[in-house]
Amino acid sequence: MAVTGGNLVLTAKAESYGTSSFTSGKVHTRDKYSVRYGRIEMRAKLPFGDGLWPAFWMMPQDDVYGGWAASGEIDIMEYLGHDTDHASGAIHYGGSWPDNTYW
Repeated sequence: MAVTGGNLVLTAKAESYGTSSFTSGKVHTRDKYSVRYGRIEMRAKLPFGDGLWPAFWMMPQDDVYGGWAASGEIDIMEYLGHDTDHASGAIHYGGSWPDNTYW
């Protein structure tokens, strides 16, 4: 993970870490930044290859209705690196996993 030219760059690397054969990064803002209304933007160059799963998710600040996914999750963008012709979005809600609903 690095900041280059004012952009945050998360890079997947082919290297051993525990039981995984690659490493990557994520931005986790719980208890650091929260917004109720407004605009959040993301711009990305999406990689391709088996095992890659770049995503842009919005999670609740507080789990007021229970654990995931009872308090909700918005998947703004998910992309599987082996399926380069498809990106998706979803909303998760309802009960806690595995009794949650998504659409």
